[in-house]
Amino acid sequence: MKTRRNPTPSAGVCRAARRLPAFFFIVALSPCLAASAPAAEPEELRLRNGNVLKGQFVEGDKQTIVFRTSDGLQSFPKKDVRAILFEGDPAPEGEFPPGFSAVAPLKIKRVITYRRVTQNRAVEEKQFEPEVITVSGDGSKIVCWNPKSGFWSMNADGSNRKQVLAVADNSDRFRAEWGGRIALSHDGRVLYWQGYQSAPIRRINTDGTDERLLVRAGAEYTPLQLREACGRIFFSQRGGIFSIDTEGKGDYREIVTNLKLGKLWEVSSDVTMLGAFDVSADGQRIAFVVSGFPKTKGPQLLAMNADGSGMRRLAETDFAPTALTMSPDGSQILFWKYGETAYVAGWEGGGVRKLDLPPWDANGSGFQHLNRFSPDGKWFMYNGNEGGGFVQLTQLDGSGRYEPMTNGPWHHYENALFHGMYSPTFTADLRRSVTISQYWRQFKPRQVVVTDINPRTATGLPALADIEFADFLSTNPQVPQHRVAIKVRVTKGASDVERVHFQLIPMAARTRSNDTRWHPNLGWDALQGDHLLRDDGKNGDAKAGDGIFSSDALSPHPTDYRPVEGRYLLRLVAHDDQNAVAVDVDGVEIK
Repeated sequence: MKTRRNPTPSAGVCRAARRLPAFFFIVALSPCLAASAPAAEPEELRLRNGNVLKGQFVEGDKQTIVFRTSDGLQSFPKKDVRAILFEGDPAPEGEFPPGFSAVAPLKIKRVITYRRVTQNRAVEEKQFEPEVITVSGDGSKIVCWNPKSGFWSMNADGSNRKQVLAVADNSDRFRAEWGGRIALSHDGRVLYWQGYQSAPIRRINTDGTDERLLVRAGAEYTPLQLREACGRIFFSQRGGIFSIDTEGKGDYREIVTNLKLGKLWEVSSDVTMLGAFDVSADGQRIAFVVSGFPKTKGPQLLAMNADGSGMRRLAETDFAPTALTMSPDGSQILFWKYGETAYVAGWEGGGVRKLDLPPWDANGSGFQHLNRFSPDGKWFMYNGNEGGGFVQLTQLDGSGRYEPMTNGPWHHYENALFHGMYSPTFTADLRRSVTISQYWRQFKPRQVVVTDINPRTATGLPALADIEFADFLSTNPQVPQHRVAIKVRVTKGASDVERVHFQLIPMAARTRSNDTRWHPNLGWDALQGDHLLRDDGKNGDAKAGDGIFSSDALSPHPTDYRPVEGRYLLRLVAHDDQNAVAVDVDGVEIK
């Protein structure tokens, strides 16, 4: 019987979902109980007879589960237990936080929560003004760089904020504008960073102890790649790809260089320069771009093993592949024709497949190192622009695509919650992300925002229920379904609701002038009205102040700017002065 260790909890919150197949279970005492702070929400024991108990998991072995409820300790045969869910776990598919509902036949597709976890103030004189941010793979720890003070760490709820490394006289140890990069271990205990282009790579514990130098000359253009499964950091320069151990032992390895390639291909090493690269999660497979490949005019996509063996060309292209992202198992390599089209190639070869995905904004090319696959390789996330508002989560066949971030319309930016967000970084399962909101309110210090997709709870946030609207819209103004009403009951969270608005997603729709191009804002601009729902006693709202927000402005433009016919999700967003929630409802047919 294998044991299964819980990830490091944050403030007593254990985040990984525990499913209990017949052949597998958690043994020994849960580390969640070792933390001094109790969980913010009770854990759940789900029995096969349908009963759900709330309390706290104590321990379990092959035969018995011990669970603490308000009635005290209780023991259950392991065969009678379906699952144990800890606070912070993502909800099982099709389950959403309490208080969220839509009127049949409408169905909620997802609930996305946005929590501001900092309270930065102007009087702090930018001592905590984050500029670069990342989150650990398990979602428990956040680390950010603040130019005025240095590195800081915090728990995912903003608690336990600590200074990891202060800005010293040699303040050039990290310069974001010069390509500074940071990475966190999966459990959030170790920070790895490179201060600027070709600078040394260092590591330090996120409690501020044990700083170590790993290598003196790090990555040049493509950021360093941390691969904990093999205990190594991979980095590249124009002259080659190299790796170093993560512990500071000095185990430096030269994987491939332009000099070796020049000799192999019998060409000048001046033309065998390396470009983008990526490494599989186990550190065993590498895909990279190099120029000078025989009988080609431009850079080509190659593959090799981590020891430099097995080198071969993966795909023949007439353009320079860029923004490489490898699936965790190394079986798929996704790459882009700059600012235009995505392609995927298999590790074993056999051709290249074009993907029907919106291209990222060329201005956001510096954020492509944040792209990543889900652990099972089914979902892919990429950052589309430098503003953070064009983040895409999609399956590679183009199905299920949506934007987890949500920017308000520009003409309402003074009270739009997410205006000016930086590109987010995601956890390994793509269910949590952290980002920096540049204007939480106009002219205020930057704040850290934590986003969760389909969390189990949304305590303290507005709840949206009884969502109601027509299931199709016509682009023909002579059809009765050209203009319909929308209505939702909003319950406030910790404070009063300040704004409720709606939009169609995906927002990245095809442009009217060229069906092969995409326009990231067309989905929003192609709706009439100001996109606000109001609790004012009009348009189906019985009376002002009853919590029913409504609008009759849901209508496609009867112009050339109308949306492309097809199926959309309706997104409703409600926010108060601290937090927000977005609900995606399936769905609206435009025809």
